[in-house]
Amino acid sequence: MAIEKAKEKLSQQLEALRSDPKVAAFKHGIFRVWAFETAQVLGDIYGPASDELGVFQSLARGLPLPVNMLTPGYQEADFKGVFEDRKKEISALLEGFVHRLDEGIAPEYKEAVVNEERPPRMFIAHGGRHATLDRMLRFLRALGIEPIVVEDQPSLDMTIEQKVDYYLGLCDCALVLATADDAVGTSQQPRGNVLVEAGRVQERFPGKTIWLLEEGASLPTNISAKVWERFAADDLEKAFIYVGEEIRAMRSPKFAQTMPGSD
Repeated sequence: MAIEKAKEKLSQQLEALRSDPKVAAFKHGIFRVWAFETAQVLGDIYGPASDELGVFQSLARGLPLPVNMLTPGYQEADFKGVFEDRKKEISALLEGFVHRLDEGIAPEYKEAVVNEERPPRMFIAHGGRHATLDRMLRFLRALGIEPIVVEDQPSLDMTIEQKVDYYLGLCDCALVLATADDAVGTSQQPRGNVLVEAGRVQERFPGKTIWLLEEGASLPTNISAKVWERFAADDLEKAFIYVGEEIRAMRSPKFAQTMPGSD
């Protein structure tokens, strides 16, 4: 990429961070879209394996989600402070990149090492954002699975339905984590979005969906016929074993036709 064009694109992203109210305000989702677009610009300039892109991504991804901070004693001002401090760090980083381009210092482009076997992607249908989900995500990553949580992905000007369909299309399998989030009459049920996404994944990934249901939760009859593994939120060991066995079965020759990384 020519230096002048690269500098122009990077300067536009920096200006948006400084002055665009949709980016600069306390709106985490919009900031994530800006960060995604900025990462693409840096990748075009310096390459996907560059230190410049890596440092930027570590700063942008290090922000805590406000929804994760809904714990006793948490104050919204705490997140705003972290958000503002991190934006200053990112702004200074991008200023340095622009300055180097102003000085005519040609960027060193670093290609990524080609790896045709990407990790399998697993679509995660879930209700509330809480410790159960976070522990499951860490477990999946430890197994070499890339979990895809739609709310954590860039929206790219899509509707919610379009966004769900888009990221479903990038995945190879799914896990439905149905937690007891909503009171319905005298029973506890998963949130409505989980039930909707459960219907989508069973159509998209027949034979490649893992079904987990929290103890004490009940389901509508149209999806309860599936084999659900019950789990307790305070003891996920049994669920981890079940998930590991199901993933191993998906990677077996009988089921692995569309699963990258299978033997």
